[in-house]
Amino acid sequence: MGAGVAPEQQSVPPDWVPVERRWLGMDRVTLLPAAIVVVLVAVAMWGLPVLDRSVPVDDPAKAGDVIRVDGVEFDPAAGWSIDSGVLASEPPESGGFPNTAQVSKDGFTFSVVSDTFDGTPAELMAQLQKNNERLSDGATIDMGQVETFRTAQGERGVAGRFTFTGGTGLVAAYVFDGTGVEVVLTGPHETDDAELESDVVGMIRSIRPVTSVEAS
Repeated sequence: MGAGVAPEQQSVPPDWVPVERRWLGMDRVTLLPAAIVVVLVAVAMWGLPVLDRSVPVDDPAKAGDVIRVDGVEFDPAAGWSIDSGVLASEPPESGGFPNTAQVSKDGFTFSVVSDTFDGTPAELMAQLQKNNERLSDGATIDMGQVETFRTAQGERGVAGRFTFTGGTGLVAAYVFDGTGVEVVLTGPHETDDAELESDVVGMIRSIRPVTSVEAS
């Protein structure tokens, strides 16, 4: 009978781990890389969202702020993020204000655009319905529901609601001495938030022309 194989000469399985390197049945060498992966996953899943919520990424409007676009201005509701636009108190070095501004809150955006226009607010609204270049894709204004209203200074404007693929909106139009003003509110859905509606109505009614004295 042949001689037996000495213990030290027996083959060792490739995945065998010495006892001194084991911890709870796992290889100590692999614990650190595994722990790093777990930490990175945890940071990605929970840490980054928390950090994202804690870091301010917007520019909230404050009470008393006034945003000016070319020829007109309005009072943004406090707490709404100023996405684009220039405060009347901080005129550009060039001296000219842009013709667009936008504020947003809770998924709703409120934009104001001014441009030359020789006509009435109703005609401007009809033009918007015709080319809807300022509105969202697929938007259709319900011209049968367009209503007339007045600003806080008594200026007359018209407003109507519209629908589009991603939600609903409201559009208002003014004309101040040859300057047409288009106001567009869009959101993912109709809202019953009384505070948000009050903010929107207040911003629409606050729109006013800039006099030559104010502009100087």
